[in-house]
Amino acid sequence: MSELLREPQQKHTTKNEAKGDISAADAVRLVVNTAVLMRANEPVIDVRSVTESSRGPGILIWIPGYIDNGETIVTAPAAVNDGLTNVD
Repeated sequence: MSELLREPQQKHTTKNEAKGDISAADAVRLVVNTAVLMRANEPVIDVRSVTESSRGPGILIWIPGYIDNGETIVTAPAAVNDGLTNVD
């Protein structure tokens, strides 16, 4: 698929909006666990633990072939080897 559509962003209103009950840590677990499970269907998805980064330690989920252009996710130009190694 050459383009994946993102749900439209909601405009902020002055009335109270319901907040989700999921914590930030649980949201991260959900995203990471989904990415790990999707590797069975799409082996090019890469999940890495990063200990040294300009942003600090964290988890990097790499889905080659797609980028976010600020409005939606579109196909990317040819991949470039970044020299990082996979840490499982």
